[in-house]
Amino acid sequence: MDKQKKNDRTGVILFYMIIAFVVLMCVFLIHKGETVHITGASLTRFDLGTDLIPSLYYNMSITITIYNPNWYQTIDYKHMKVDFSYKYAKFDSVILPDFDSELLSNLYLRTKKTKRYNLTIGGINSTIELGDYGADSFKISNKTGYFDFELHLEGKKRYKSYIGHSHFVYVCPITLHLATKPDNSTDNFEGVKCYAPSPPPSPPSYEYGGIRK
Repeated sequence: MDKQKKNDRTGVILFYMIIAFVVLMCVFLIHKGETVHITGASLTRFDLGTDLIPSLYYNMSITITIYNPNWYQTIDYKHMKVDFSYKYAKFDSVILPDFDSELLSNLYLRTKKTKRYNLTIGGINSTIELGDYGADSFKISNKTGYFDFELHLEGKKRYKSYIGHSHFVYVCPITLHLATKPDNSTDNFEGVKCYAPSPPPSPPSYEYGGIRK
């Protein structure tokens, strides 16, 4: 009888050890993807030039936040950049500050931590070629003062317990109101959650002037 009880206790202990092992493996190996948001944005200039080929002159500021929701898995990022597009035409690209030199080429985002990037693009000499499609869209949006943009955050990442980096893309569609006064440039921007398309999109192809084929 005592031997039977001992065997029963041993079986119970082994059962709980297996459960604990499975839980630990889940904690260490299973991971969630990061969450990406545009938490701030402003548009203080968006003008269509009068040249033969229409060009846009722009000034824009955005704030991107990246949050790691995992309890154990830190995330190692490489080669992160943001592409800015208007009506299918990419008009600017920014390498994030942590990746703009050989000395600053990685970001290690610890568990339950957030990284914030404040980016400003544009200037009076910044132009893009829109073609007829983009020019017509601009005229429509210019009447309301609201403009639709698409931001692509892309790079490479590796979770702590994994080997090798994988490519990732987040798409961030935002609508911005052109500020009419310096003190209302943020225009009560409510924030946008970016999404990871599946599978990641291939770079779009364009005809002359930025029109999608």
